[in-house]
Formats: sequence, structure tokens, C-alpha cells
Amino acid sequence: EILGIIGRSGAGKTVLMHLLRGVEQPPTSGRIIYHVAACNTCDFMDVGSATGKTCPHCGGVLSAKDIDLWNEGDELLKRRLMRRTAIMFQRTFALYGNDRVIENVLHALDDIEYP
Repeated sequence: EILGIIGRSGAGKTVLMHLLRGVEQPPTSGRIIYHVAACNTCDFMDVGSATGKTCPHCGGVLSAKDIDLWNEGDELLKRRLMRRTAIMFQRTFALYGNDRVIENVLHALDDIEYP
């Protein structure tokens, strides 16, 4: 599954993503728990809604697992989870980085004095 986080500059998107990915500092309060389906036979891991389905790699059964990312515990499960988690930051090459795309287009048209 793909999840996108959007917001203005300085809103905390990067901090949130680093917490969800287990990078840098642990949260000062609260917990980050992933509900996943993991195969007990091989290293395959999927979204929680796949619980009870057949593992596409080995034919085993996917069982529900809760992984508390910042709590010391099963490091193997955490490593398996992190292999399936990625962060991609989108850089803006827009003319006006804080504006929406349509506003960038309108600004560009105004700049060239388009009727």
C-alpha cells in the first residue's frame, strides 16, 4: 500500500515520517504500532488485512503481528518491517514552491503576459 503525507513547509511531515520509519529520535510519548500479517515460515510480510491468507513465497499462512516500533522487542520483525517501508521525499522544482500547481501555471502565464 502507498501512503502520501502532504503539508506546508515546516508542518512536521519529515519528523512524522522519521518517527514512522524508526529514524533518529524516539517519540517523547505514545507508541507507533504496525499491524501486519507475517509468515512464520519465511520472511514475507504484508498488510494486516492479509492475515489468514496464503504466503505468496512459501505457501505458509500469514498471521497477525503487532510491531511496536520503538519498544525493545523482536528486532527481527522490526528489520523485516523496515525492509518493506520506504520514504521518498518529493523535491519541488516549481517556480513558486509554496503555491499549488495551478497557481504556478497562472503565475507563469502572468509573467509572460499571456492574455
